[in-house]
Amino acid sequence: MKEFSNQTALITGASEGIGRATAKLFAERGANLILVARNEIRIQELKSELCSYGVNISVFKVDIADAKAVDEFFKQAPPFDCAVNNAGTEGQINEIQDLTLDDYAEVFDLNVRGLWLCMQNEVSHFRKNKKSGAIVNLSSILGFMGVAGSSLYGGSKHAVIGFTKSVAVEQINHGVRVNCVSPGAIDTAMIRRVLNKPEDHQFKNLEPLSRVAPAEEVAEAIVWLASSKTKHINGHNLVIDAGRTVNIG
Repeated sequence: MKEFSNQTALITGASEGIGRATAKLFAERGANLILVARNEIRIQELKSELCSYGVNISVFKVDIADAKAVDEFFKQAPPFDCAVNNAGTEGQINEIQDLTLDDYAEVFDLNVRGLWLCMQNEVSHFRKNKKSGAIVNLSSILGFMGVAGSSLYGGSKHAVIGFTKSVAVEQINHGVRVNCVSPGAIDTAMIRRVLNKPEDHQFKNLEPLSRVAPAEEVAEAIVWLASSKTKHINGHNLVIDAGRTVNIG
């Protein structure tokens, strides 16, 4: 029997990057899937790709930044055993004096309020059904570091780590674990947008290993944190950056 047989994983932002890689890995390991994204075409394509695994796949077009849409989604979502809150945006990259309230809303409505709404509904689902569950949130090394021009994204990812720790303390006695991962430079569409679509060789100085990790390596960490192998891990922020943030050089 596969590790996640008879279990269901909910994944937001499933159409691209880390979310897409995570969905594939869960399917490989036998999990049924609830895939959520704004890009319906891409998640339908992903559903078609994963049909060969023989798992049940439900697809929902949802903008996590829309509170009403989030509420409606959770009213109709199938039962799930773990949730990965991956949906997010880098927003505008600019110094603070050149940012606008619209720029702020674009990032915080999705990365912070949207994640908070999802967590609220996920915890309510587990508590209502009196079942244990695991939640994994996506932060970033910018959730505990500063990078010029990324105050909005960095601020939002600081919030993700704070939510993770506080909700983890609240819910552990009810059988709900909450953890997060903080990737460094990962080879996704987001990093190519931020760095103005660099060629692969321009990634080499971003990480100590002179390479950026593929999204699949982050997916491995996410699925591990959602598994029964990590029942005693709660409120943890798992950094995935090849040691970049502990290097004093």
